[in-house]
Amino acid sequence: MKVRYLDLSKSNSKDLKKKIKLFKKFLLDGNLMMGNFVEKLETKVSKYIGVKYCLAVSSGTNALYLSIKSLGLKKGDEIIVPAISWYSTFTAIAFTGAKLVPADIDDDLILNFNKLEKLINKKTKAIVIVHFNGYFKNIDTLKKFCKKKKIYLVEDAAQAFGSKNNNRFAGSVGDIAAFSANPMKVFSGFGELGLITTSNKSFYDKIKMYRYAGLIRENDFDCFVPELNHKADEIQAMLIIDKLSNIKKIIKKRIEIADYYNSKITDKIKKPVFVNNFEHNYYNYTLNVGSKRNQFLKYLNTKNIETKIQHSKTVLDHKGLKNFSIKKKINNAEKLKKQIISIPVHENLKKNEIQYIVKSINSFF
Repeated sequence: MKVRYLDLSKSNSKDLKKKIKLFKKFLLDGNLMMGNFVEKLETKVSKYIGVKYCLAVSSGTNALYLSIKSLGLKKGDEIIVPAISWYSTFTAIAFTGAKLVPADIDDDLILNFNKLEKLINKKTKAIVIVHFNGYFKNIDTLKKFCKKKKIYLVEDAAQAFGSKNNNRFAGSVGDIAAFSANPMKVFSGFGELGLITTSNKSFYDKIKMYRYAGLIRENDFDCFVPELNHKADEIQAMLIIDKLSNIKKIIKKRIEIADYYNSKITDKIKKPVFVNNFEHNYYNYTLNVGSKRNQFLKYLNTKNIETKIQHSKTVLDHKGLKNFSIKKKINNAEKLKKQIISIPVHENLKKNEIQYIVKSINSFF
């Protein structure tokens, strides 16, 4: 038996006739970029998340970059980020000219709130909270903290579409939020697309201009600011609209698989632990296996179970970000990057595959 970490072929083969019908509709519509499907997606997502505005752009990385840019930062301004994230979190900020200030993380991989105070200074303009693995935590405390310090709160919600905290969706609490809808995500199409959510009209107006290469369509395509092209394409928007109608069902299935793991996988290793009033989308199911990770990884490979390590580097480990980062102590992040490993939790897993994963893990420990 071979268990894929994410089986896109199974996802893509579902409702194939419906997808072909949608693609035909797209071809006959004749509008490839920034048309009716993009507008429809933006309307549906803003309503779903519970914000005033949504803007679709070409990727999740660009969504975060444009979100940060809309804050009006100056070169040398500082933005606090969790020490571990996908590198796009860091590069998106670096492109704005801001300095990255790494904050240590808790064992659940979320930014450690208690260590933030010491990182704040006159140059601090924003905190980026990454909802790692779809975990939407500490948001109210962080919101109050940012308001008190008069700094922006940005949600990197790339992995967290559909996650809830106290009946509010990720992407609805910060000043602005960025999502990714690439094929690896719970909410996805067949290629790259990003989404930005906010209730701030000023941010919305700026990004609407930025994504169109700095042009304003309604003003005879006058260029108000030099910027690259970040437009979203219609086919991705069309497919993601279709996915939105099934998102509740997809997340429910992932939760069921995670609940089975929580009850059946041995307590000899650390499993995800979450607070009350929280609904996880389970973008990943991450285990902490301590010093045995390399052995465990090799063992699962022999069992034909695909795994994923997220992520083996901190912001300070990336050579290309050396000139954009400020060195800080991130002891827990340095430890966790050597211990964490994610196992399959996608909605297409079969019962026998889930049982096989559990049996294999328990046999190792």
